[in-house]
Amino acid sequence: MITDKFKVLHIISKLNVGGAERVVVDQVNICHEQGIDVSLMSLLDVGELSEQVNKDVKQYFLNRNKKLSLKSIYRLYKVVSKFDVIHVHTRHTLKYVILSKLFFPYKFPKLVYQDHTGVLVNSKLLKFIFTLINAYVSVSVKNVKWAAETMKISNVHLLPNIVRRVNVSGKGNKEGIVMVGNIRPEKNYPFIFKLAAGLKSKIDIYGKFINAKYREEIEKLMPENVKIIDGVSDIQSVLGKYEMALHCAPVETGPLVLIEYLSQELPFITYNTGQVVEQIKEDLPEFIVNSFEIDDWINAIENLKKMMTEDPDGLIAKMRKAFNNNYSEKKYFEKCITIYNSL
Repeated sequence: MITDKFKVLHIISKLNVGGAERVVVDQVNICHEQGIDVSLMSLLDVGELSEQVNKDVKQYFLNRNKKLSLKSIYRLYKVVSKFDVIHVHTRHTLKYVILSKLFFPYKFPKLVYQDHTGVLVNSKLLKFIFTLINAYVSVSVKNVKWAAETMKISNVHLLPNIVRRVNVSGKGNKEGIVMVGNIRPEKNYPFIFKLAAGLKSKIDIYGKFINAKYREEIEKLMPENVKIIDGVSDIQSVLGKYEMALHCAPVETGPLVLIEYLSQELPFITYNTGQVVEQIKEDLPEFIVNSFEIDDWINAIENLKKMMTEDPDGLIAKMRKAFNNNYSEKKYFEKCITIYNSL
């Protein structure tokens, strides 16, 4: 069994606002609170979420300024060699860590890779990289099956996302619709704008543009009742202002934002994709749409609003049940320990 002397280092590119980054912050804080000696490394510099990491958790910042820098690769190795396990997040971060392992194989710790993408690429390079990890982790049953059967990884683990509920006071009046997600093609914003054109409600989107070119494309399509808001890192604190939420991405491994909506008891409509939907569909089937027909979404939104008016207490009770049954911090920590003990 893992002990308090077991040292774990989580590694990510940078703690910007995003789903994978929120997972890292929660994992690190939960493990620290349970007595694990855990630290965190960002390959770049300080991100918006860095301040949300427990102040007693040591953070390393590599400040890498080149993709291929032997000096940075060596500095990375000097840090990781002090740990028993490194828990790496995102594929581009994994590739950089693997370079360090190839250059400096001596005293390299056990390597856990947590996959945050639903894009399954069967490349020879990725297969080779996966021969150098000791465990594969994903929120998605599909990813875990792919890793075991196609990529031939023997030690694979399913670790569904959770969200730590934040107590928010003074929610006040609720109006309008909220969406959370950085502004990139995978999030299906053209569909969202078409849907917004058929709704009377205002829609506030909390997210960051990926680049200037995509921003130009999106702003040409954006209707007047849609507003994009950047710079908010504590998403749960703003959710209480809204009547309901939407999630329109066609492909997701485990949409963290849906758990955030649940944590604040905010009703939502989502497309039928990802592990979170699989977990909640029995309790909340009314929240899920199976197509991208505008009329289907408008009908689902109207039906949800009707439920919110006719039986708000019953709806909240169903949401609490779904959250408590699936997103227990205790169960999540036990799964993390199971992964580390498998190495």
